[in-house]
Amino acid sequence: MILNTPLFVKFSANKLTYLTKKFSPNNILESSIYRLPLYYIIFKSFPFMIFWLLSCDLYIINWTLKFF
Repeated sequence: MILNTPLFVKFSANKLTYLTKKFSPNNILESSIYRLPLYYIIFKSFPFMIFWLLSCDLYIINWTLKFF
């Protein structure tokens, strides 16, 4: 470590290192708990997203057929 750095830089680096080690998703259980809501939202809304995409496609097809 550089000896003539300001103290707040040293403390900030130490705090960042501490938080990185504390909240790193290396632990499988820890990472799965934090990511579970995101996976739940994505997979729960998947049928709705498919329905929405299909309805958008049908709307665009109907809209373009008006001009032919």
